Amino acid sequence: MADQYPPNEKDADCRRAVFAGAKPAIVEGDREWSYDWLVGRALAFAETLDAASVRPGDRVAILLP
Repeated sequence: MADQYPPNEKDADCRRAVFAGAKPAIVEGDREWSYDWLVGRALAFAETLDAASVRPGDRVAILLP
C-alpha cells in the first residue's frame, strides 16, 4: 500500500486523496473538484515554488481574483 502514496509526500491530505481519488473534495453549488484535481493543483503549485527557489520559511504572497 505504501507505494501508492505520492513520492515524498507526508501530508494527510495527499494520503486522503490516494483513497478518495475522484470523490468530491470541494463542492460549490453545482460545481465540484475532486481530491485528485486538488492534489494535482497543489503539487503543481509546489513545483512552481520550488522552481522559483522558494524554500521553507520563505514568505509567499498569493493574489486571488
